[in-house]
Amino acid sequence: MNDKDTLKIGIIGCGVIAPAHIESFLNIPGVELAGLCDLVEEKCHRLAERFSIKPRISGDYREILSINLN
Repeated sequence: MNDKDTLKIGIIGCGVIAPAHIESFLNIPGVELAGLCDLVEEKCHRLAERFSIKPRISGDYREILSINLN
């Protein structure tokens, strides 16, 4: 599988349901969790650490939506 076969996703809003979404996405082959967004960026950092992932983190949803999908 190469980068063109990878679906990059971002989660906007890192509240109560976000961990369930992250767990699901991490179990799907070909899916990369590329970004986390929340107005309280510390929530994103805690989730990234909890799941040992290194997505782009931002408090601005527009930055997450602009992640290069190529």
